[in-house]
Amino acid sequence: MAQTAITADDLKYLEQTRQRLQQLTNNIASLKQDVLQNQLLPNWHSLQASAVILANNIQALTSHLSKNSDLLSSTVVYPTPNYPGREQEGLLGQLLRKKFEPEVESWVENGKKTAIELKDVEEEEELKTWAAEWIALRVAKYAIEEAGNMYTAEEKEKGLENIRTGLKNPPKIDDYEDDDDDDD
Repeated sequence: MAQTAITADDLKYLEQTRQRLQQLTNNIASLKQDVLQNQLLPNWHSLQASAVILANNIQALTSHLSKNSDLLSSTVVYPTPNYPGREQEGLLGQLLRKKFEPEVESWVENGKKTAIELKDVEEEEELKTWAAEWIALRVAKYAIEEAGNMYTAEEKEKGLENIRTGLKNPPKIDDYEDDDDDDD
């Protein structure tokens, strides 16, 4: 059965979404005003700073929306009796619309595909980070403990005197017997 009342957490999330959308709207309006106010374009650094702020706000909003996409897709919007339906007829029609317009539908599908790809990229980045840390530890262990050993543990167990190196001088057994004591 469908949930009829909205929870406090859901309301908090919707309010945060509204605030983020308002902040993004204000950033866009500010950039638009900067561009239209002067006959010359704002300097490059100002445009770049505005673009970075907009990109960060869009990224934060996208992340925020994707976290609770289930809530947004299941929330039903309807006007209260005191809503000015005649004056806001266009907005009311958009709010009450059950299905996306075809163009918006394609945007939503592209957004979902992108979100899945980003999730895969994040998982891949986690794997790379784990692998890099593991390899660094293994290389350090090898450099500290194993790099100086001329013989494998198996060769040491069988006895160094049985090793055929092809060298004229036999291996120095005394040097490597001390290494066995370090392993204990």
